[in-house]
Amino acid sequence: MSFQYFLSISVTVKIPDFIVEPKPKGLLIKWIITDYQKQRLRFYKILINDGAWTRTVEGNQNVTEVLVDELEPCHFYVVGVTTVIVHNWIVGTSWKCGSPLPTEIRRPRKLQVYNVDSGKQQVITWMRPTKMSSECRIYYVLYRSSEKEDLVKQTFNSVGPHLIDGLRPHVVYAYRVQAYFGLIPGAVSSTVKERTFPGERPATPYDFKLVPMIRSLKLLWTLPEGQCATVENYFIWLDGSAYLLENKNKTEFVFIDLHPCRFYTIELVAVSAASVKSGKVTASGTPLSESKSQVCISTYVIYHVSKENV
Repeated sequence: MSFQYFLSISVTVKIPDFIVEPKPKGLLIKWIITDYQKQRLRFYKILINDGAWTRTVEGNQNVTEVLVDELEPCHFYVVGVTTVIVHNWIVGTSWKCGSPLPTEIRRPRKLQVYNVDSGKQQVITWMRPTKMSSECRIYYVLYRSSEKEDLVKQTFNSVGPHLIDGLRPHVVYAYRVQAYFGLIPGAVSSTVKERTFPGERPATPYDFKLVPMIRSLKLLWTLPEGQCATVENYFIWLDGSAYLLENKNKTEFVFIDLHPCRFYTIELVAVSAASVKSGKVTASGTPLSESKSQVCISTYVIYHVSKENV
């Protein structure tokens, strides 16, 4: 007896395994055939069960897949498959599970945007797409854009309300939302645009003073505690000229190359991101001279705070 004979009789023909592939409102039963001669189907019986409902599909055709349709999207089903193959009429039964896909994912509805007084936040909400089973676990991608920033995407698991933070005051933002089921995208909602509020008035600087230095003046001021974030820029007026100073969390600035012993009056205003201005503060002072022989008549510093707005 040859080695090849022992090998041939030791090989056992197995019932082909199967997979359950989700389809829109259906489940596709696919047999994994490795030997098309011996694993050909003589008979099959498919049992679909959800615990309260049962459906049977059977046939005696030699097929490799069967679609069971008209099922509930996203509903959980247990699938039992009994298979009889032509080789020695071998019979086998195994169980798996699956959930059909939704037929379509419509656009989210009634997208609404509400402003918050701060001018830096908006609240957004929408409604779930119609004809979408509550068993379908979908998530949402929110698209936000404006003239001053690129497209921003955010992901949410619910319809809201959601607080959108980090916005700029007095800017128009456009929103769209799209539902996803797994990696399957749905239709995109219509676009809703809303301008943020101008926001609160920036904090007014106080204790504004000028410190005399050689041919220069150092500006010092103070902001109320926790109010630095309300200031985007500063406007400084000197000799009829206005200077824009970006707020970098510093409350000081130095004017250089000034005339020694000359009396200067400087005005300072804080400006918010929405161009809302604070009250104006004013201070006066005289730069020092480089020469010890040149004595300025006055080197005193005075400051004054005006409550008037610019």
